Amino acid sequence: TEAPRPPLYSGWLTKLGAVRKSWKRRWFVISSDYAMVYYAGTDTRGAPKGEMVLQGYEVRADCFKAEKERCIELYHQKRRCFYVYADNVEEYEQWIPILKEVRAPALASNASARNT
Repeated sequence: TEAPRPPLYSGWLTKLGAVRKSWKRRWFVISSDYAMVYYAGTDTRGAPKGEMVLQGYEVRADCFKAEKERCIELYHQKRRCFYVYADNVEEYEQWIPILKEVRAPALASNASARNT
């Protein structure tokens, strides 16, 4: 049995709910398959609260959704958009390049498919 790979990145973000439209602080974990799951706390042994597969999403920094500073919009033309914000500037500046990196494999594969 193969041991699970360590996450690419993990940390706290606060996300806007899809149904109740309330902000909830969640522990996000980005896995090596570029999925981003989130939990109520740092204990990741249980089932996650949700998952975001970011391939094909655009990362838009400073979206100011609901007047939140350090807000990041994860935008997609045809799928649900996600809104998250970081607790402070340092964490915000760490999350932006990570989020851009995890959505990049889809962009690279789409570009190579168009070029063939």
